[in-house]
Amino acid sequence: MKWEVKFHGTKKSVVVESVECPSHEEMHKKFGVSVFGFEEWNEKTAITCNCCGHHTMNKYTFDSDSLIQRDTLCFTCGFWLEKAAMHKRHWRNAIPVLCDSGIHYIIRDPVDFTQINRSMGLGVGHGGRDIKIEIYNGDYIGVWESNNVWSQGEVPEFLKSRFENLGKMI
Repeated sequence: MKWEVKFHGTKKSVVVESVECPSHEEMHKKFGVSVFGFEEWNEKTAITCNCCGHHTMNKYTFDSDSLIQRDTLCFTCGFWLEKAAMHKRHWRNAIPVLCDSGIHYIIRDPVDFTQINRSMGLGVGHGGRDIKIEIYNGDYIGVWESNNVWSQGEVPEFLKSRFENLGKMI
């Protein structure tokens, strides 16, 4: 039986053969990265991503309110193309910013500290820690501070040309 192994971050999924679903630990040891999940491989329903050419079952269907056409995108390309589309317009009271480090963040409105304490930091970016980002390019120039800043990780190298570095963490 074949299984598609899905990873956290920018590593593309891989197909492995195993009698039963492999374990997270086994795949982490084999590939050296954190495993997100598994799906039984079915060649008939797999797609070929229109952006990167990756053959996968891991189709992008995350956001019902999508800014992009996503019917034939792998999860990685769909996720990052959605973030690139956010940079083209103001989106849901959020400021998307790619920092010099290559890490992408979304700055949201601050959350009341009593709400953060009640939820123990769940549901807010970085667990409710104060984050400052200086934006030196684009529509939101200035220093932005919030306790609700979300990190999406590092943009894959092959998609970086779709983003403009806008700021830096301070």
